[in-house]
Amino acid sequence: MQLVEPLISSENPLVRRACFLSVAVVAEGCADYIIKKHLQPLLHCVVSGLNDPDQGVRNGALFAMGQFSEHLQPDISKYASEILPLVFQYLGRATNEIDKNPKGLVKSYYALEMFCENLGNGIEPYLQPLMEHLLEVLKIPTTSVKQKQLAISAIGATANAAKTLLKPYFHEIIELFKVYLTAGDEES
Repeated sequence: MQLVEPLISSENPLVRRACFLSVAVVAEGCADYIIKKHLQPLLHCVVSGLNDPDQGVRNGALFAMGQFSEHLQPDISKYASEILPLVFQYLGRATNEIDKNPKGLVKSYYALEMFCENLGNGIEPYLQPLMEHLLEVLKIPTTSVKQKQLAISAIGATANAAKTLLKPYFHEIIELFKVYLTAGDEES
């Protein structure tokens, strides 16, 4: 933390981004230590990075959030009420700015998937807004193929966590998936 905090406060966005990427990579190998000693302060740093004015820094923070969600389980799930609304907010922003920041969209979905996949029944309070967003992405004809791929993958991660809680959405999901399952072109 003595190294992380000054770097995250740096004036240079490349230094801030590099710090988030370093923290993300360290999360895998040092998960137990981070959980025991530094989870809350590191999480606070990453959350602040999601609001950074620099796009590259935000992308680095999203990657760190995804790595945390993947490797700091189950402890990070306790922070779902703080983290998921921020990821949803960022996802909406990234969806609107896809032409300017395609990496941000990919990293948003990565963070979302990693977090949701490990929530289990804890996903229930977030299920409706999450599914509304993901299904809307599939319904819009002008949505890019990449964005639809990411949404379909996120639906899979959500289904893995939600299990029977996903029943109310099942029919609509299948109807939307039929388009891709029966499409003749290779891209679909």
